[in-house]
Amino acid sequence: MRSIEGGFSLVRNARQGRMTISDWRGKILYEANSESGNYTVLTGTISTEPHPTIYARAGDWFGTVNIFAALGFIIFAFTKRKK
Repeated sequence: MRSIEGGFSLVRNARQGRMTISDWRGKILYEANSESGNYTVLTGTISTEPHPTIYARAGDWFGTVNIFAALGFIIFAFTKRKK
């Protein structure tokens, strides 16, 4: 998920599982299975350029909006209950 937010490619190494190479949009380009415990090598080419995303430009504003909305809801609920 972080590679999609940041707009960069991701190489995931797995001791026993799926090794993947994905692009900046999260699309898996190359994949290998190492569940059997055998020595596994995965090679591929990816773009190392950063790609601008909405999250990278705007920042983590969505979490802040949710906190204020929750606080507003709590305040509204308590003031309505007192009447």
